Amino acid sequence: MKKLLLPLILVLFFTGCGQGNTPRGMSLRQRMNDSNGCAFTAEVRAYIGKEEYVFSMDCECGNSDAVTFTVTAPESLSGITGELSSGSGSLTFDGQALAFPMLAQGTMSPISSVWVLLHALRGGYLTDEGKEGLTIDETYQGVPLRLSVTLDNEDMPTFTEIFQDGERILSLALTNFRFL
Repeated sequence: MKKLLLPLILVLFFTGCGQGNTPRGMSLRQRMNDSNGCAFTAEVRAYIGKEEYVFSMDCECGNSDAVTFTVTAPESLSGITGELSSGSGSLTFDGQALAFPMLAQGTMSPISSVWVLLHALRGGYLTDEGKEGLTIDETYQGVPLRLSVTLDNEDMPTFTEIFQDGERILSLALTNFRFL
């Protein structure tokens, strides 16, 4: 009996006595991958040179890597819809144009930021987890990016900054993030 007691104590000690202490990043990733998708509103800010471009959109993604969106602001772009995936994208509009300078060495449009965020949450390299959120390394079209993701008290993403070579190129303020 004594021979079994020491291994049992060690197992309980090193496993946290069976308590579910899953790291926040892994817990969010698990929920992302187990759900039928997610939906949210994103206010995107693109930092290009000294210019700042801002637009908002409602986004939804399913189990695949496709993200559908509808631009809600500014009013001049409201109603533009589209779909993004790993290799392509499409826009539907009626005489309106959604054009921004390209980022990440000319490979990424600011509209792609939501796809990059969701792809990183589902499978990017979690490099750090702190009290406020996560740091995730991701690659987009061969360009290394670093995402700093702020989580709320329910471990839902509320704000993300995307960096390339240490320089912030995009930020996303997320509201109404929910799983489908």
